[in-house]
Amino acid sequence: WIDAARGAALLLMLAFHWQVDRVDFFAQPGDYRQGIWWLTGKASVWLFLLLAGVVAKRGAAGRNLRVAGAALLVSLATYLVMPEAYVRFGILHLLAAAGACTPWLQSWSPGRLLVLAAALGAGWFLPDTPWTTSWVFGPHAPAATIDHYPAIPWLGVYVAGLALGRAGGRVAFVRNNQIVLAEG
Repeated sequence: WIDAARGAALLLMLAFHWQVDRVDFFAQPGDYRQGIWWLTGKASVWLFLLLAGVVAKRGAAGRNLRVAGAALLVSLATYLVMPEAYVRFGILHLLAAAGACTPWLQSWSPGRLLVLAAALGAGWFLPDTPWTTSWVFGPHAPAATIDHYPAIPWLGVYVAGLALGRAGGRVAFVRNNQIVLAEG
């Protein structure tokens, strides 16, 4: 199921970026910042982050360093091309940060990870304040940027994937105010 989900995430990403390129590079009418195109882009990110958490492993420091290096290259390249809206903390930066957290989170129980995922995900409901408009923390971008995926709330999706992966095919649900894992 993981390969099928990865394929779906890739197709969603390709569809979204097809629309972005149509609008931004070929001046075609459309808006990818709302409606079905916005949803397509966010669904792709959700799926990629969730799956990254599911398959996360200890000892992936080399892979994580490559992701961090790629994130820095993306920031540098976009700064050179569009200094007013370069990538400050995008999806690769988020994946590198998530990978750096993984060794500490791998020993957590699925229930504990779900609580952390919910706490991080609650960031989507934070009001627009100076704290929530930072590049790393908070869902509100403080200025023009592309590919803005701050740790709070997006790290919550990755942590939910860790919980799913740690559950080992079991499904979590709440019964009598307790998180219960059952074979899926």
